[in-house]
Amino acid sequence: ILPVRVNITSILADDAWEFWANTIHCMLSAAVEKGIVSSTDEDRFGFDRVIPGRTDPDPKKALDLPFVVEYRNRSGLTAATVPPNFLVEDAIRRLCDRFVAEHLNGLLLILDEAHKLLQSDGVKEQLRHTFQEVERCGIVFAGESDLNTMFSDESEPFYAQALTIPLQNFTDPREVAQCALLPLEEDERALMSPMTM
Repeated sequence: ILPVRVNITSILADDAWEFWANTIHCMLSAAVEKGIVSSTDEDRFGFDRVIPGRTDPDPKKALDLPFVVEYRNRSGLTAATVPPNFLVEDAIRRLCDRFVAEHLNGLLLILDEAHKLLQSDGVKEQLRHTFQEVERCGIVFAGESDLNTMFSDESEPFYAQALTIPLQNFTDPREVAQCALLPLEEDERALMSPMTM
């Protein structure tokens, strides 16, 4: 499964075009790093990244996304304007089809700071619609506790459509120490001071 993390900012939450452009760009970036799509697809957004050890892009892996063309050509649209559903759905479907063709089981979109989407009705509806229509896609919403209203309020598009897992900060010093030490090699653990933990 290809994990794709998108950090939601207020700017993305307030403009559906920017939200989807950023989300699709994150998907393309993750796919480029895995060699699933050509880096020229990512460059169409205006970001030119050099990936170490990468040779010239394989034209067979090029991916044409009409969403990208519409995003770059849009002018005079207000932040309230939402991109057409078919453009968003088409882009996600094409990406997921490519992932499956490259022997991946699918895509997991991880939306961090997702509580910022609470007032973004257009984005929430498009997320629900797109991820219901496109197979082999999943979403993880991570955010502050008020995010729960997205799944518990009957007027919300995702009402009763999620497994909610409430998490809290670690309070037990032994758990904090474990989180600090477990990722380290055995010889590195001796260098971790209690003050750092």
